[in-house]
Amino acid sequence: MSKINILSPELPEEDASVDEEVNHGFEPVAVLQVGGRIFATPQKASSSDLATLRRQGPPVNAPVEWGTVDLVGKDEMVVPFTKSYTNPVVVVKPFAKKKSGSGLLRVTSVRSDHFKLKFQDWDYLSAKAKPASVRAFYMVAEAGAKNLGDLAVKAGKASTSVTANVKNVACTPVDFPSAFATVPALFSSVATDNDSDPVLSRADGVTASGFNLALQEEDAADNGTPQHGSETVHWIAIAPGSTTVDGFDVQVQLQADVLTGKPLTLAFDPSARAFPFTLADMNSANDLDPAVVRYGKITNSLLQLYIEEETSLDRDRNHQAEDLSLFLGE
Repeated sequence: MSKINILSPELPEEDASVDEEVNHGFEPVAVLQVGGRIFATPQKASSSDLATLRRQGPPVNAPVEWGTVDLVGKDEMVVPFTKSYTNPVVVVKPFAKKKSGSGLLRVTSVRSDHFKLKFQDWDYLSAKAKPASVRAFYMVAEAGAKNLGDLAVKAGKASTSVTANVKNVACTPVDFPSAFATVPALFSSVATDNDSDPVLSRADGVTASGFNLALQEEDAADNGTPQHGSETVHWIAIAPGSTTVDGFDVQVQLQADVLTGKPLTLAFDPSARAFPFTLADMNSANDLDPAVVRYGKITNSLLQLYIEEETSLDRDRNHQAEDLSLFLGE
């Protein structure tokens, strides 16, 4: 178990006229999205302290924004941006273990002010699939090379139809706009829906200058030789380290050979008041069985991450250890 020092403030803002203590307990909140506008109101008072609900905006001086989205199901949903972008890059992962079967998250389109997202079952499960309603973490960045506090950030897009599996290790090489000083943490998502078959992106061979990229469908697709139409993959690479941007604490880590099919537990500072934002991805492809990163238990003191393989050809879910790219922020 590794320890991570990240604090995450809560949304309720307490009145401090009687005392300076402003910590507030968790309360259920109802949220309504209409177009690009979001309305929210508390549903139950868990504390007698007077408080109002305030939206916490993204860091003003950051070239990225991050957040969570709830109730992701099989119908497309629109997720509005809180900042303005000319050429936005979107990555969505990981997503929750609860309230869905095996599948993946699919970004179907990205526009200057929003992206569309849905949960997609693997094809071999579609006939007996469960309803889905999951929580996911996402990040948006302007394409190009920027800085997030003291950390270099590079974001971009790559088109590929190269489909990898255990029988085919072909890939598409992708270069960063400029080299990092060291190997970065890399996060990627398929961001188009040109071919409706379930598909995910996998990266391998990450260096300071670039990486190798491929698509993956379930192993049983196309009679065991999956082929997918060309898709655009969005990627965000961030230099490892710690920084603070507009009062928001950020940590970016690379951990070698730690992520498997069994839960990896990460511990947070026990004084944290809410779970931190978490972006997590495999930074390697040591095992080419198609798989996604999901999270299990998440509290104000720990997070569990694991790899979930699809099982269209066999029931084996054991996955060789992969490198972990991890972004933690308030």
